[in-house]
This record gives sequence, C-alpha cells and structure tokens, in this order.
Amino acid sequence: MKVTRTFNNNAVAVITDDNKDAVLLGSGVGFGKRVNDSIGMEKVEKIYYIQDDMQTKFLQLLENTAKDYLVIAEKILEKAKTAGFNVQTHGIISLTDHIAFAITRAKENIFLPNLILNEVKALYKEEYAIGLWAIDLIKNETSIQLPEDEAGYIALHIINSSHNQTPDNTVYTVKFIQGTMDIIEEVYQLKLDKDDLNYFRITTHLKFLAQRIFSDQLIQTNETEELYQYLLKTNSKHDEFIVKIREFSETIFNHQLNQQEILYILIHITKFSTK
Repeated sequence: MKVTRTFNNNAVAVITDDNKDAVLLGSGVGFGKRVNDSIGMEKVEKIYYIQDDMQTKFLQLLENTAKDYLVIAEKILEKAKTAGFNVQTHGIISLTDHIAFAITRAKENIFLPNLILNEVKALYKEEYAIGLWAIDLIKNETSIQLPEDEAGYIALHIINSSHNQTPDNTVYTVKFIQGTMDIIEEVYQLKLDKDDLNYFRITTHLKFLAQRIFSDQLIQTNETEELYQYLLKTNSKHDEFIVKIREFSETIFNHQLNQQEILYILIHITKFSTK
C-alpha cells in the first residue's frame, strides 16, 4: 500500500494494492510517513474503504476530529449491528461528527435539549437502549458525562443509518432539505460548500426534521424560548429567514413549523453566518 495523505500519527490515507482508496487507523501507523511511502499492516487496527461520494467528508472529518471519537462511533455501530440493525457504513461519519460536537459542547457546559426524546424513547426502544449504552461508553472512554438527551440523538443516528423511508417520503425529504438550503443561501447571501462539515451537520438535522414532519410526529414545548430569543438578537436576517422557511413549509408541505423546529435550524445556520 502507498500513503496518499497523512493526517496524524494515528491515521493515514492510502491506495491499496488492488487500487482502492482506504484510511488506516492505528497507534503510530502514520508516524514518519510521507506521501508515496509504502506501509504495512503491522500497526493497523482498522481499515475503512471509502466510497467516492463520501471520501471528501470522511477525510475532512479525520483532519478535524480526534481518532478516539471515530473509535467510539465504530463501537456504537458494532453494538447496533450485534443487536440486529443493518447500519450502513456511511453512518460512521455523521455519528463521529455528532459525538465530537456533543463532547465539545459538554466541555463548555452547553447542553441542547432533545425535543423529541420522548418520541424516540416510545417509538424506538431498542435504538434508545443502545443510545444509553453509548453515553456510558463515552463516559468510560473520555470521562465526559453526556445527558440523557444525547442517548436520543445517538438513537436517531442509528435509525437514520438503518431504517429506510418510503419512496414518497424520500422525495419529500430531499425537497425539504434542498428548499431550506436554498432559502439559507438567499437570505444570508452565502454560497455553501457541500463538502463542508457544517453543511453535512445541518442537512443531517434537516433529514431528521423532515422524517418527523412526514410521519406526523409533532413537538410542543416552551423550554427553548430564552435560547430562541437570544438567537434572534444575534442576526437581523433571522427574522427574514423565519418568514420564508415557514411560508415554504406551509405552501409545499402543508406543515407549520413551530418555534422549536425553527430554533434547531437557526443553531446550525449560526455556524455558517458567523464565519
């Protein structure tokens, strides 16, 4: 195998002997390695074969995320597989990113409530049980105690990776995501990079949101009023966005987005609009 990129001492990208793109993980596997160096399997602990459409996102993730979080995500998905869930390989990207993001927020004492936690606990009991197991794993591996809300979020990642939507809902989901992203670009005068991790984060969230909308799972809570009002004050363009996203949702999907649903979109928009 030939090295094509070195991320750190524990992760390198390679071309395998059968001409496939892969990422090798292992303690010291990248130490002293340069592009075009040969590399053996002595220190390799894990190999990821990367599909073309996911390669950029995966490589970007490795550059910005500690290897430990990838290993944790791998253990969670293996737990899901053992429980009988047909989780797909692409799930490792979004789950790793979420774990890294959740731990960063926890270190800063920022905790976001999971607005559909009760629905997840009721409708996806097995996935939620794995989520609870996962936050115990994260505590054991990192000494960071994540709240129960994160068990629900992790369950959503397992659901998203292993459950297929109906064809109609898939079409609606794509339209909802694309329409929302078009409004974001228009209102905030942004040209979004589809290979950017923040883009991946917000589209993953919009996918979850769309799945709930099209399965008629409604949320009613006032627990986020203070955060909602705070975000409105941070950017005057948020008001324009809210008007347009509500009009879009009501006109195209006959769904009235509530304050909490809009809040979670605004949280992700902030990552783009403050760059």
